[in-house]
Amino acid sequence: PTQSPTDASTTSPTKAPVIATLDPTTSPSTAPSTQPTAAFPSLVYAGDNGSPGDGIFPLAKCQGDCDDDDDCESPLKCFQRGGTQSVPGCTGTGISGKDYCYDPNPPTPPPTPCPDMEIVVNILTDKYPEETSWTLTNNCDGSEIKSGEYVQKEFSHVQPYCLPLGEYTFVMEDAYGDGICCVYGSGSYEVTSNGESVASGGEFDGSEATTFGSCSATSGPTSSPTKGPTAGPS
Repeated sequence: PTQSPTDASTTSPTKAPVIATLDPTTSPSTAPSTQPTAAFPSLVYAGDNGSPGDGIFPLAKCQGDCDDDDDCESPLKCFQRGGTQSVPGCTGTGISGKDYCYDPNPPTPPPTPCPDMEIVVNILTDKYPEETSWTLTNNCDGSEIKSGEYVQKEFSHVQPYCLPLGEYTFVMEDAYGDGICCVYGSGSYEVTSNGESVASGGEFDGSEATTFGSCSATSGPTSSPTKGPTAGPS
């Protein structure tokens, strides 16, 4: 289809809706992780558009409602969200449709080793994030992890998972069929398994799939077999 060359952030062509299944900032219950849970502050609604009164703005971390980055303390940014989408570095749902300040460069906690497969999905959305989705399928047992609805434009979403050893298929999809690069933004994706890149791209049509790993792999260390004593001659 022919799309208008105007700025996509102000004029969006009519496109097919994307149905979300999980919040992209939250690991699903089907993907157990050894990562510790950090103690993040809760979302707090402090005021709207500079009200009420003096001393409220600029907003602190996890406070809202902000309309742009100028409403937040430096170096915080305003996280534009849809519904009750999770805000990075904050807990709670806040008020639906309200935007909150967050730290785009939080301190990195020390990593916790993953005993099996540490799979990291990194999605850089284009100017139409709502079209983007992906599925990660364990081909050994049929279990699936699905992305949720992406709302933040041109934003890097990094999602780590600690999963059992096995063979996986990653399917990247775009609802409009024009990929995530390079007509309406420079989106991209990359999947790593234990630090090794196993899938990446951005220029595709409706979808593309990559399979990696093996169902013959086993979890955890394997001990050497113990042999019984050999009987001597009688």
